Order: sequence, then C-alpha cells, then structure tokens
Amino acid sequence: MGEGQSFLPEAVAQSRAVIRGVGTNIRFAAAYNAVGMAIAAAGLIHPVVAALLMVGSSAFVSVRALRSGERKGWHSERREGRGVNPLLQSEVK
Repeated sequence: MGEGQSFLPEAVAQSRAVIRGVGTNIRFAAAYNAVGMAIAAAGLIHPVVAALLMVGSSAFVSVRALRSGERKGWHSERREGRGVNPLLQSEVK
C-alpha cells in the first residue's frame, strides 16, 4: 500500500463515529416525536407550541450533527488551510 492510503484508519474511525452519531440522533428524534405526538394528540399543548417544539428538536439534532465533525478536528484543520479530506484532495499541505 502506498502513502496515499495512510488516511484509511482515520477515515474508518471517523465514519464509525458519524454512524454512531446518526443512530443517536435518530433514536432521540423518534423518542421525542413519539412523546410529542402523544401529548399533542391528547390536546395537552397548543398545536403552535407543538410545532415550535418540533423546530427545536430539528435544530438540536442539526447542531449535534455539525458538532460531531468538530470533535475530530476536521473543521478546524480546514480553517487553518491544511488539506483535510484526502478523498477530495491529492496533496496535504
């Protein structure tokens, strides 16, 4: 194997972390929606409040997804101008 494949272990670890994060986000959203729909269907909260809570749930999941990349440093390396994604860039500065 050549030098060009040295990124594979990190890429596999990053992909596994992303898959775990996606699974966590899906479980959170499913549980939140099940409870929220039951409460809304029972008429315990106003429909507008339920809609706002759904927006909050989506924002929470989105922020968690964005932060997962920052934990591994991919976003910070991009800001510093270093090559981050070896699949898309042939050279790493």
